[in-house]
Amino acid sequence: MTIGARLKQLRIRHGKSLQEVADAVGLSKAHVWNLEKGESANPSMEVLIKLATFFKVSVADLVGENPNAEQEPELVALYRDLK
Repeated sequence: MTIGARLKQLRIRHGKSLQEVADAVGLSKAHVWNLEKGESANPSMEVLIKLATFFKVSVADLVGENPNAEQEPELVALYRDLK
């Protein structure tokens, strides 16, 4: 599952609109939409932390690095390198 898919899943699970998420983390509605659609596939660590904090999940869960969750090896490696 991609970051965008996880983000959309979290947003829907929490009953939040794109605008509510955008306002809460200081992004534009279009940026959140692009993240969900995978058009902005390389969010900064700052954005990931804000999103994870807002949804009360770890960054590892958001990017799929949780060892108990389904993983995409390339994505995990990318964010591990960013750390």
